[in-house]
Amino acid sequence: MRMTSAVLATVCLTAVALSGCATLGAAGASADADAAAVARGRVFAQRACSGCHAIDAAGQSPNPSSPAFPQVARRFTEPSLRHRLQLISRNGHYEMPPIYITPAEISDVAAYIRTIKAQGG
Repeated sequence: MRMTSAVLATVCLTAVALSGCATLGAAGASADADAAAVARGRVFAQRACSGCHAIDAAGQSPNPSSPAFPQVARRFTEPSLRHRLQLISRNGHYEMPPIYITPAEISDVAAYIRTIKAQGG
């Protein structure tokens, strides 16, 4: 009976330990995916936004009437930012012409802007 209890305890502890490893692996994969989204968002912003907006945590926008990304980061929650980007994609915004932004690009740009907010921007 003692042997059975010891084996059962070992199996249970091993299962718990392995489930923790799986969770860490999933968290690592999620962090990698987030980092990739942030990188893609910055590339998109550099290509499509930087002509008018300051896209980094510091600096002034080339177009004085265009808010810098740190201002955008402070002004919008992530859901409202995603919604605003969808509207911009369809209709433009003030001086900004409509620019088609895919749902994936919206997610990437929102992820990039979220990092600026996290940096205190």
